[in-house]
Amino acid sequence: MAILAWKIMEYSHEHQGVLPENLAQIGESPVSALNNLPFVYEHGDIKVVTDGGDSTTIRGFRLFIPHEDYASKPNWKKASSLMEVSLE
Repeated sequence: MAILAWKIMEYSHEHQGVLPENLAQIGESPVSALNNLPFVYEHGDIKVVTDGGDSTTIRGFRLFIPHEDYASKPNWKKASSLMEVSLE
């Protein structure tokens, strides 16, 4: 997941700060070895939960592997693995 985040950041750097619209733009369509589900990529203004439990919005992106019980409607709050990157 860290390598995938690095590739997204590299794309952004090469495109004057613009994030890819989807993972296919960086030549990726990864599937989790944990549950055989595709990674989910969200970008732009994303809602995150702080260490204190409060919600805030950051500009950046989120990568996550959906929990198998929520595969039909991926939800980052129910993720098997999660990474959020702020571009602020």
